[in-house]
Amino acid sequence: MADLVFDLGGTTVKQALVNSSGELSFKKVQSTPRNYLDLLDYLEKASHNHQAARAIGLSVPGIYNQVKKILTGSSAISYIIGKPLVVDLQKRVQKPVFIENDGNCALLGELWLGSAKGIQNVAMYVIGSAVGGAIAIQGNILHGANLNAGELGYELIANNPADDSFQTLGGRIGFQAVLKDAEQQFGLEKNGEILFEVMKQNQEVKEFYQQRMDYLAASIINLQYILDPDIILIGGAVSENPFFIQMLQDSLERILRHRPHHKVHPKILPAQFFNDANLLGASYHCQKELEHLNC
Repeated sequence: MADLVFDLGGTTVKQALVNSSGELSFKKVQSTPRNYLDLLDYLEKASHNHQAARAIGLSVPGIYNQVKKILTGSSAISYIIGKPLVVDLQKRVQKPVFIENDGNCALLGELWLGSAKGIQNVAMYVIGSAVGGAIAIQGNILHGANLNAGELGYELIANNPADDSFQTLGGRIGFQAVLKDAEQQFGLEKNGEILFEVMKQNQEVKEFYQQRMDYLAASIINLQYILDPDIILIGGAVSENPFFIQMLQDSLERILRHRPHHKVHPKILPAQFFNDANLLGASYHCQKELEHLNC
């Protein structure tokens, strides 16, 4: 039995059938529909093309309020905010529809089959243009009182005393900000791969990025002492880059050398899944929800 799952993004929508072993088939990518009705039409048509699917799972950039049955917060797909996406789609497809935040789906995929398999308490940073994240306690996603648990990019990490303009972690280490600043300071093209290649040869550029990495390292140490997770995962395409992971470890080691009372050193691991993480997580979410309904 397989679930039909979708990873809704601001630019593209990915879809696949995922079976109980985590095997993906019928993978497809298309541009994100232009409006809410077009999105519903697309999801309905895909469902009709896979009638045998047990359930539909959605990974979305947004927060789903299960009480109000609407998506809230901010989103890369602005037209879904305030909409009862699950209710509207369920009316059209006549089968269970389950929805979860995309950062949480990324961690669910890792808990199921990836770097966090068999581990109960895990935090995850998802680093891309911005910074997302997720937290699992006893193997379950922590949503929090306001459904904002795991939104690690919103952490306030630096202040300009002149105007109290506190900066967020996402605003310092998200690649939208990093590449903009690298362009202004060094004239570099706004391209992450180019930035890392230049860092290997240019010490000034490397020091610039190492300072940004210090913010991530400090956040990780803080999180270790707040939640004390078993491991902390680094997700997003950048986690595939061993140079990035090494720079992060360098920042952690340097900071902790100067903090002898910080005896616990966070265990950092790169995520195993990248492009398919949210699809796998959406399927695992379907499995867990169906088990809950049938118990």
